[in-house]
Amino acid sequence: MIFLQCKLGPDFRVHHDFWQSSKEPGTAEQLTGDKQQLKFEHAISHAGRMVYASAATGSYEIWKLNGEKSIPIQLTHFATSAGNPTWSPNDEKIAFDSEQPVIGIFVMNAAGKGITRLTPKGTLAMRPEWSRSMQIAANRK
Repeated sequence: MIFLQCKLGPDFRVHHDFWQSSKEPGTAEQLTGDKQQLKFEHAISHAGRMVYASAATGSYEIWKLNGEKSIPIQLTHFATSAGNPTWSPNDEKIAFDSEQPVIGIFVMNAAGKGITRLTPKGTLAMRPEWSRSMQIAANRK
């Protein structure tokens, strides 16, 4: 299980880090410990890659970790906001919401390339999630 831990740092700022519970009950291992203070909305792929939203650049963008304790990779570069990432059933795409200029649903490949708006411009939409039926069908293949 991976979870988000919030702590008040010695600088009186809130710091968020992702942790993974370990096999030993009551213990956990820290996955992130970088300078990104605010991290939210994580999603884990079937292959163990994690995407999340972080304000490390001054606006919320989508970031990816390719494995435990890997270096975060920035996937979006909007300078407005991007959040609520979710993996496709086959782990090839990431859907998310972003204000471009009105909040809508976008999709990109796992490397952050090929960003495409899925919802019509001017249509307010947020918090995408791949359907369970799509996940079940993908797992059967």
